[in-house]
Amino acid sequence: MNPFKVLIIDDQLYVRRSLQELLSMLYPKATIFISENDGDSLQMVKDHQPHFISLDLTMPGLGGKRLCPKLMDLSPNSSIYIMSALNSNAVQNEMKELGAKGFLNKPVNLQDLKLIVDKIHEDLGIQV
Repeated sequence: MNPFKVLIIDDQLYVRRSLQELLSMLYPKATIFISENDGDSLQMVKDHQPHFISLDLTMPGLGGKRLCPKLMDLSPNSSIYIMSALNSNAVQNEMKELGAKGFLNKPVNLQDLKLIVDKIHEDLGIQV
C-alpha cells in the first residue's frame, strides 16, 4: 500500500515546520508535502492526492475559504482540515459546507492532531 500522504498548506514557516515535525514524530512512515501558497498546493494535490490536508484559513492569495473547494475538486477523497486561531461555529460550519472535514485550532494540540490522523487512517484501512 502507498504511504500515508499529508499536505500542509500554511503561509507561516513556523507553523509548517512545527506541524511537519509533529506529524513526522507521530507517523514516521508518512510522506509529508509542504506548501506556502495556493498555486503550489493545487499542483501538489493534483500530483500526489494526499490523504490528509491541513489548510490555513487565512493566508495570502485565495485563502482557505476559496482554496478548499478547489482542492476538493482535484482530490475528492482527501480529508481537509482547516487550521486557524479564528475558532467560531459560523466559520466551522461554512468550511464544512465547502468540503472541509473538520477544524484544527492554532496552535495545534498534539492529541487533537493524533485523533484526527488516526481516524483518517482507520477510515482508509491504513495501519499506523
